[in-house]
Amino acid sequence: MFLLDQLPIPVHLYRLAERGNPQFAQRIAPGVEGVLGIRMSDLRALARKILQCGAVEDYLAEAGTGLMEERLLHALVLSGLPRPKTPEAVERYLREVERFLPRAASWMETDAFHFAGDHRFVADHSGRIWALLTAWMTHEREYEVRLGIVLAMRYFIDEAHILALLDHYAAVRHTAHYVEMAVAWAVAECYIRLPEPTEAFLRAERLMPRVHNLAIRKACESFRLDAATKTRLRALRRKG
Repeated sequence: MFLLDQLPIPVHLYRLAERGNPQFAQRIAPGVEGVLGIRMSDLRALARKILQCGAVEDYLAEAGTGLMEERLLHALVLSGLPRPKTPEAVERYLREVERFLPRAASWMETDAFHFAGDHRFVADHSGRIWALLTAWMTHEREYEVRLGIVLAMRYFIDEAHILALLDHYAAVRHTAHYVEMAVAWAVAECYIRLPEPTEAFLRAERLMPRVHNLAIRKACESFRLDAATKTRLRALRRKG
């Protein structure tokens, strides 16, 4: 059994839960079982301790799934690992990520994850990562789809990918709430960063109406757009 400071991970989590806020966590992650309400700052500190303990492989082999915070912790540890550099290390790391993914059961768990090495890692392996994320967007499970959408937003809103990225977002037909929210969020972010191609995309009305309108609403909530731009965007809202 993996132990940290001679204690199993669930013991650490239940101790941290004593100063948590389960009511707030349950409110923002409705319907998710096993929510302790641990503060993210405490979970991040625990993840750092695991990463520094010298036995992170043992932790990953045994990472629990029963509590939301166990899965959040797993996502944070995977995000904090050193950037894999050799082809073998890259594939080994991506296998760990794909082992985690089916366990995710809330938007908090998917949104807490980023690739080890972050933008540098993705830049070094952009073709491999792009293929992975676009495949996730076609998955049957809600949170595989959401993670593909959100990570593509994080790493691939650029001139080289914007048209293909918007094509993939338009092709998402999963109707789960947190998938539609992710598409709207991502398209809003595309508009904020690259308005010209994204406005043409919105004018073509390729998203489902409720997602289209939500994307416009999210873009208009941003402080990064001026009033005139927001007025023009609101005129693109769809009826029905």
